[in-house]
Order: sequence, then structure tokens, then C-alpha cells
Amino acid sequence: MAGREIRKLLDAVPVDLKHKCVFLVDIPEPYRTEFAHDNQRSVMAVRFRDGRPEPSAYSWDWRHWIEFRCRADEWLPRLKTGAIKAMDDAALEAWRQKVERGLKAKRSSR
Repeated sequence: MAGREIRKLLDAVPVDLKHKCVFLVDIPEPYRTEFAHDNQRSVMAVRFRDGRPEPSAYSWDWRHWIEFRCRADEWLPRLKTGAIKAMDDAALEAWRQKVERGLKAKRSSR
């Protein structure tokens, strides 16, 4: 992928300037799923948008990852292919519900 195409992809994903993050839901597939799985066990904060929790990542992590991903001749995901689950709408909704349940439990224990 050429530099111009990488720039176009980076520009297509909006950055939350207040928190310096990108929301995973804004990243187009197949990059969303690959990025989410390559960043497991990395800092991926929970941010709220329109009152709902959304998985997010720091914008610089996204930028560095996509630049590496698109320029590497033989890029391979960090996890085995069978371990990768698509970050589709159903997976994102399940994640949101899990976070919301955790937040409710935390609030009720105070």
C-alpha cells in the first residue's frame, strides 16, 4: 500500500482530540479486527460516545500499527488465525453490554 493510500485510510478514521483516541467502530474492516487482536493486552481504553461505552485505542497506536501493517511485506497477525474473532456489530454490542453490566455492578457496590 502506497503512502497516499495509507494517508487516505488514516484520514478516514476520526480522532477524538479530547482523549487522543480512535473508536474501533470507526475503523473499517478488515483493519478493525486485525488491529483489535494485535493490540490485545495493550492499553485500549473505554470511552463513551453518545452515552454508550465504546472500545477505543490511542490514536498514535492506530497510526503506527496501520503504517507498519500496510508497509510490511509479510505481515502476520500476532494471534493464530483461529483465535481471531471478527469485531462486527454483534461483537461490539456484546462488549458494550458487558462493560455496562460491570459499571452498574461497580456503582451498586458503593
